[in-house]
Amino acid sequence: MRIIGIEEHYQLPVMGKIRMEWAEKTNRPEMLDMELMKENVFPRLTSPVEIFRLPEMDAIGMHMQVLSSGSPSVQALDNPADAVWLAKESNNLLAEAKRKYPSRFSGFATLPLADPTAAAKELERCVTELGFCGAMIQGHQNFHFLDEEIFFPIWETAQSLNVPLSLHVIDTQPAGMRIINGCQELMGPIWTWNFETATHVMRLIINGIFDKFSKVKFIVGHMGEGLPYMLGRIDEGYETGIAHLKKPLRKKPSEYFKSNIYITTSGKYHPSAMRCAIDAVGADRILFATDYPFVSLSDAFSCIKSCFLSPEEQELIFHKNAESVLGI
Repeated sequence: MRIIGIEEHYQLPVMGKIRMEWAEKTNRPEMLDMELMKENVFPRLTSPVEIFRLPEMDAIGMHMQVLSSGSPSVQALDNPADAVWLAKESNNLLAEAKRKYPSRFSGFATLPLADPTAAAKELERCVTELGFCGAMIQGHQNFHFLDEEIFFPIWETAQSLNVPLSLHVIDTQPAGMRIINGCQELMGPIWTWNFETATHVMRLIINGIFDKFSKVKFIVGHMGEGLPYMLGRIDEGYETGIAHLKKPLRKKPSEYFKSNIYITTSGKYHPSAMRCAIDAVGADRILFATDYPFVSLSDAFSCIKSCFLSPEEQELIFHKNAESVLGI
């Protein structure tokens, strides 16, 4: 059975420096174990694919990775010209891996959201010239979100090219979340990444992005950042508290998970989360992903194997959905 992972990070070494500078600028505490990062993660994140990545893929029988830069990438840069230049360099790195091993790698484009028009052009270049299968957005752009009109050129281009946009986690600004005052440990993957990204997705739904761009495909990682579990509550809240206040959506919020939104298995999760996701959105809306190298390929593979999926569910999640959604 073919195995395709679609959140597999690979980036230029300079991205690590950019992340540290951005964390300092936003007064964000570093909640990751930096010794572990330096020892195990950063070498795999930036080394040529032959050193760690391909051998580890072969060890679990992984056929293909869709490569992407990690957060915050070029979206940490305030100067649009710098972001445009570095996005091209980042995408060229991924394209070189794809050129050398076309059956093993594809790519999600890094986009310079500081210049949305340039970002749309870079998406087009990556798809039409480099053969990429979509783009990964690193959350908000300096606290501007994808439902804002300035980003419509990106949505228009993705829909026109029939490629998905994938939303990756990003750190929120501690000062903007008073509820975590006195508990900074909630910053990062334990909670705020999920909260930030799920809220971003809800902005897109409630502000009508998937009505305006009705054919666009949108991917959310980490089992949908908890949203599948909440869909009933979300529909109820929309129908009783929002629908009469603004122009109504064409369908219930949950129904966009059947028409536009897909989720991935990136990271680790309990088997019950997988069953909830399948029951809520369907196995045909879930794509395999690992979050490599932040999660090892072996751990990610063991995690999904613990879910006791049916053969049909495995086929869909491991490769058929990716083949359909990404065209790979």
